[in-house]
Amino acid sequence: VTAAVLADCGHKVHLINPFKLSGAGGSIEINPPPIPVHEPGLQEMMDRNYTSKNLSFFGAMPEQISTDFIWLAVDTPINDRDEPLLEPLLVIADQILKAKAKCKTLVVNSQVPLGFCEELEKRTGLSVAYVPENLRLGKGIETFFRADRTVIGSNDSATADSVKNLMSS
Repeated sequence: VTAAVLADCGHKVHLINPFKLSGAGGSIEINPPPIPVHEPGLQEMMDRNYTSKNLSFFGAMPEQISTDFIWLAVDTPINDRDEPLLEPLLVIADQILKAKAKCKTLVVNSQVPLGFCEELEKRTGLSVAYVPENLRLGKGIETFFRADRTVIGSNDSATADSVKNLMSS
């Protein structure tokens, strides 16, 4: 939902799912995947933005990334004690480093424990902001555009302001 909405607002968005496909020697652009959940209007929004080239899909992390934001929106698995398993996020952070990312801000949108974003800042050397996912299943697009509040956390006010500006556009 986040990728589709940001693309619909005119941003160039590259949706990367490194857990589904991997390309030998770099990124492989793929056709839009079918949406695995029922979210009214999402498939049409993704298709429209794919056609307009605002939204592209990759099955592997590009070897060189140059962008203002990398948005981590991974459905964090939970163990039997209801604790988030952070390995998928750490794998992606390592892939970002391997890709020699030229990025201003890493935005975490996944369920993570307190202190994880500071760990990511240390691990990646990037500015990190946390934006808790607040979308309602079946009303994701609507709640993104009409959220009663948006929380942005960061140790750096300039980082928080840049994410706020992105989300306000």
